[in-house]
Amino acid sequence: LEGHFTWSPVLKRFFYSLMSGELISVGEDGSGERKHGSEFVSTFDISPDGETVAFAAEGHNVELALMNLDGSNMTFVLDETTRLQEGLMGKNFGYGPSWSPDGSRIAVNTSVSGGLMIIDMASKSVLLPVQPPTWVMEPLSWSPDGRYLFVDQVNPSSNRRLRYIDLVDGSIITLPIEGY
Repeated sequence: LEGHFTWSPVLKRFFYSLMSGELISVGEDGSGERKHGSEFVSTFDISPDGETVAFAAEGHNVELALMNLDGSNMTFVLDETTRLQEGLMGKNFGYGPSWSPDGSRIAVNTSVSGGLMIIDMASKSVLLPVQPPTWVMEPLSWSPDGRYLFVDQVNPSSNRRLRYIDLVDGSIITLPIEGY
């Protein structure tokens, strides 16, 4: 296993991507292997309802895309106008997507200013371009109520910091974990 992986509690399946870009799942006991679509999938997350995959679609650039679990209906999340308005044309964004617990938002890493952004799934618009002071790393993890986003960050001197972002007031709190 060399790629990304996650567990879907709704589907009771373990999903993983191979270095070849294939998205595969197996049941709880490792049986029932299934391939999901033919798109190249690197980092990804399964929606809370278990119906949709959000993934980093790799081509000339990396963009956030969605597809049904059977691989059908692949679409990019942000249209060209929104990408242009947000300064995302020709930029990489969409790494490490993470659905909010209620499925209404997706957080993704972006190469734009080395930050991350929150995308509203109903309007397909950028709700909050969050720009922490250093590169964000995977995984991105939401609090159960969707108010906080936990991130692993690396600063230019390669020190890692575990932080959480309050998505209501925008504050960024560093957790006091020694040796991390």
